[in-house]
Formats: sequence, structure tokens, C-alpha cells
Amino acid sequence: MASRFATYGLIALALLPIGARAATPPSPFPGPTIPGGMGVNIHFTDAKPGELKMLSDGGFRFIRMDYDWSAVEREQGKYNFDAYDRLIASLEQYKIRAIFILDYSNPLYDNGRSPFSDEGRQAFARWAAASRCAPRLAET
Repeated sequence: MASRFATYGLIALALLPIGARAATPPSPFPGPTIPGGMGVNIHFTDAKPGELKMLSDGGFRFIRMDYDWSAVEREQGKYNFDAYDRLIASLEQYKIRAIFILDYSNPLYDNGRSPFSDEGRQAFARWAAASRCAPRLAET
């Protein structure tokens, strides 16, 4: 496992000079831009001691994280965002921003498959609209 991470780190370091030399074309899309910085994918809401400091010290300014519908809505229409709120608060201490991916299915709807019925799609939309990450993303 550690050697796999070392290999990924070496690949990332090898690619840095390529990205540094490449000219950034102007964006065809008006509006806010993402400031410079590298990102990394994580799979936790509660970091172990020192993990976020290591990310920050390593120059990472963004994390990509799954925002798991079934982890937030365990009873129909009732949401518990506490784990994601803790993650966001922890990230803010290190000036790391989150890019959340609203995803997956929920066993409460459509037999646990990706939403396909009107009820399932509406439930996903209600959960996404209630998501606490949306206002925070708009503020940054």
C-alpha cells in the first residue's frame, strides 16, 4: 500500500514540470475561477491526527470527496450532515477547499439502485438541495 502511494507521488512529481510549462488557455466560461493549487481525493470525513496538516504541508489546496446520499439520509426525509460539517470545519483550519461529488444511491429509494423513479429522483433532488455544502461553496 505504501509503495503504491509512493509510486503515485513520483508520477505526480514527474508531471509537475509539464503542467508548469503549459500555457493556460483563457476560459470560455464566464464567472469564478478556481485558484491555483493541487488537489487530492480523500475517503474520510474524520481525519486521523496529522492527516490534514500533511495535506496542507504537501501543498494540497483542494480535496475531492464523495458526498454520500445514503450516509446523510438514513430515514426518509431526515438528513444528518454532521460528519460533513466536521470535515468542512477541519479543512477550513488548513485553508483547504472541498469539491464534493453528490453521488450514489440510497437503499430507501428504488431498491438501492441509482434513482430512476420519479420518487427516487425527487428524493435525490431534495437531499441535494438540503445539502449543507452548497451554501459554503457559494460563500468561497
